[in-house]
Amino acid sequence: MTLHELIFSRNKGLVIRRHCIFWTGRLIFLIYNYYLVLYLQNDTLPSDALTASFTGAAIQLAGELPFTYGILYLIFSVKTINVWVKTMLITIITIGAALLSFVLTGGDSHRPENQSALLYYWPAVWGYVGYGAPVVTAIFAMFRLLKQYAATKISQASLLHENQKAELELLKAQLQPHFLFNTLNTIYATSLEEPAHAAGMVSNLKSSFRYLLQQSRQPSVQLDDELDMLRHYEQLELSRFGHRLQLDHAVSGDTGSCQIAPLLLLPLVENSFKHSVADTRGNAWIRVMCNINNGIMEFSVRNSCQPERSFRIRKGIGLSNLRRRLELLYPGKFLLITERSNHQFFVRLQLHLIPNASNPMHRH
Repeated sequence: MTLHELIFSRNKGLVIRRHCIFWTGRLIFLIYNYYLVLYLQNDTLPSDALTASFTGAAIQLAGELPFTYGILYLIFSVKTINVWVKTMLITIITIGAALLSFVLTGGDSHRPENQSALLYYWPAVWGYVGYGAPVVTAIFAMFRLLKQYAATKISQASLLHENQKAELELLKAQLQPHFLFNTLNTIYATSLEEPAHAAGMVSNLKSSFRYLLQQSRQPSVQLDDELDMLRHYEQLELSRFGHRLQLDHAVSGDTGSCQIAPLLLLPLVENSFKHSVADTRGNAWIRVMCNINNGIMEFSVRNSCQPERSFRIRKGIGLSNLRRRLELLYPGKFLLITERSNHQFFVRLQLHLIPNASNPMHRH
């Protein structure tokens, strides 16, 4: 049993244990105070000082128990009475309990005949409020409110986490049909123009789809696997456009020691093909670079493009989908920049990578 479980658990056994520990501590505190009073009031301690202290503490505790639980029930469980009526009832009960305690302990026997009851009993009431059952009740209420606040925060965090998971799955679901449509379109076009290349493209498609079906369901994958997925996709596109496309793909750094959320890099490369060679009839070029340094990945794609296409490229499904996934998975841990100039489009992603055996969803 941990301290957190003892404080926050709703298990009946732990609740009883929690309350017993509190009231035991309260009893010890009262015994100490009664004993201290006897010590200060007498030159020598009576022989029964400890017994008298325990008896006084037990009697006071017997009064505090029903007062505390009664007031707490009135505050938190009674829903049919408005807050002003509750406040009035609590005030009346507190004053009544203070006077009753004062009378039962013989405090009223020392009242001078010429002193008004209000002036005599008023200090006793405030002494009871500041030292007796109301203080204990306030402590109980404070812990109850703190527990409710903590439970609400935990519930909100859990709900946010589940919502983010659902949104991530939706974003993945949007990305996969988008990729499938583009890839099948590429294979179809190639089969019409160069049927001999279609078989190799289907083989690359099979590898890509194995990754989509298996690895993409994982919270994180090896960076090497993600880069292999990109190479298979690049080979698919090169089979169709290789005669008029210059592709450079460079990787440096220790890519085997890091993990990344799946399908983060694919939209960057996919968009470069779509808006460079697929949308033009002339020659085109694409440069893909990936560098790993001290756990930080610099991934960039630069490609040729038509001027009228360069602005709209940023509004496609792929990049907007990617940006939202980055915001959910790597809040404050990424930098995504897009630039256009002189018939070129450039996108750069800087990302703090996940160490091996970690999970990006655990970062929240």
